[in-house]
Amino acid sequence: NPDIIVVSFPDHFELLTNDYYFPTLNISGYYTRLMKESDDSQVKDYLTGKVRQAKWMVKAIEQRRSTLMACAECILEFQESFFRKGPGHLVPLSLADVAERIGVHESTVSRAVKEKYIQCSMGVYPLSYFFSAPAPDGSDVSRRAVLLRLRELIDGEDKAHPLSDEKLRCLLEQKGCVLSRRTVAKYREELGIPGTAGRRE
Repeated sequence: NPDIIVVSFPDHFELLTNDYYFPTLNISGYYTRLMKESDDSQVKDYLTGKVRQAKWMVKAIEQRRSTLMACAECILEFQESFFRKGPGHLVPLSLADVAERIGVHESTVSRAVKEKYIQCSMGVYPLSYFFSAPAPDGSDVSRRAVLLRLRELIDGEDKAHPLSDEKLRCLLEQKGCVLSRRTVAKYREELGIPGTAGRRE
């Protein structure tokens, strides 16, 4: 189940937390009242300590929630093309980019997004999905987006006349992915896809 939901409007997006996973936390009034009204100093000291611990815990959970939302807002801002047009439009993004933007350490971002999921019109994705290295050769498209586009081109090719790596390179360039032929061949092999001879039917 998603932790965050992206609601799409014609001119903007909004983020909602899934409140099933982020319930509002309160300290029981019974214990705070007992702490104030008790005549027994040992009971009072014990409850004072426990209420202090509980307040710290509530504050820590709220802090984690606000950090997660800040990370999600930042991802939404950086990856707006993905949320508007789909996975083929993922741009390079690092933990450091988000950490710098929201003013925390990289490790804080890493912990905040770990095993957290976001739901959008394309489906449910782990937040870690949006952190992707840049494709080589100076492209401003992420490596993950290039792999996806490459697979789509090969899946849609005429199997009687499979596309050569050079032709794939040209088609990717038309889609804004500037790569060398060698890099295309490397990515194709990474996807477990054989060369033209192995794909001809």
